Amino acid sequence: MENFKSFVPTILQNKIRDLVELSKELVNRTGEIVISGEEIDTIEGNYRDGWIPHQDGGFSASAYISNDEGYHVCESHKAENDRMYFECLADFCWEYDIEFTRHVDVMNNSITINDTDFWDNEENREKFYEYEQKWNSDGNESLLMFECFVDMPTVSTGCYRQREPENTVTIRLSVNFKDAPYYREKYATDLYSTTLSILEFTEMSNEDILKSVVINKRA
Repeated sequence: MENFKSFVPTILQNKIRDLVELSKELVNRTGEIVISGEEIDTIEGNYRDGWIPHQDGGFSASAYISNDEGYHVCESHKAENDRMYFECLADFCWEYDIEFTRHVDVMNNSITINDTDFWDNEENREKFYEYEQKWNSDGNESLLMFECFVDMPTVSTGCYRQREPENTVTIRLSVNFKDAPYYREKYATDLYSTTLSILEFTEMSNEDILKSVVINKRA
């Protein structure tokens, strides 16, 4: 496979691809509210024009998930979803000329609609629900990603970084809710991450590897 460096054995490449293909069920289950289906992408391990790899190749499965209030995959995701819900509600009120009050203090950043009977009206609830769905799908959704790649271990030697003698396999599940629509890696929050030796990875079945993924809800 062209996305792996040439020294990565074909059997290892195939196992990584099969693991990521199998992980789509995990991504779907973790995401719970999936806006768009899981996609398999390559992780490029070779130098290309404008691209400097930080690993030796792999695959990822990802899905865009809802930022609905009350739904989250970890604590920091919940805090961001709450913030975005009130931002969406404020946009909705501005657009439909609805009076609201904003509450801002150290522990709270929310708004309330001044009409106390507003949410009792089914038509109003449906109008906001449709607005929220569109608002969340306009580049505001979160990206849930499962990755598996051959890592490129390095050690610092003065001003240089040299390869260590043995590569490893990194398995990572993350959610990116801070950087839509770009979803740059540095803004992603790890839900699970582990590094295995090549021997450990190849001796475990892909099913057992996925069973070992324990999501850190407190991230």
